[in-house]
Amino acid sequence: MKANRWLRRFVAVLVLVCFVPAASTACFGKFQLVHKVYRVNQDIDPDKWVQWFGFLVLSVVPIYGLALFIDLVFANSVEFWTGSNPIQADAGTQKVVRGPGGELMTLTWQGGGAIDVAIESEGRAVASFKLVTEREALSAWDENGRLLARVTDLAGVPVLIHGPVAPQR
Repeated sequence: MKANRWLRRFVAVLVLVCFVPAASTACFGKFQLVHKVYRVNQDIDPDKWVQWFGFLVLSVVPIYGLALFIDLVFANSVEFWTGSNPIQADAGTQKVVRGPGGELMTLTWQGGGAIDVAIESEGRAVASFKLVTEREALSAWDENGRLLARVTDLAGVPVLIHGPVAPQR
């Protein structure tokens, strides 16, 4: 009987230690690991039925549940206290996005909150710059290290706080 009561107290303390910090930090977090599992599922096959089946398998096995638990208890708490998520995209990871006019934008993760952006149109380079996440803003820098623009969030609205001035009319 004593062992049973001790076990219940131990579990209660463990739950409090794990979940109270995550629930009381007011930190939503990026849930990087869950997003990585989602992207793996999405890359299995372009067919939505295959992706649905993959989702079911990853949910039953419980890969999604484990990823969510690790994000909740570990990664988002570390991100709240240190400012960086330990489960970031790997440096050197690239993503290519096609724009509505056929232009290609290549995003290359550099680690530490930086992304190199290269834009091509009709087979030639149009622009390249680096996006850097800052404490309260996102900034864009050219290849010579000059600040192009800085954007922050003001009451849920993105606001340009440094950048080119719009022409007067």
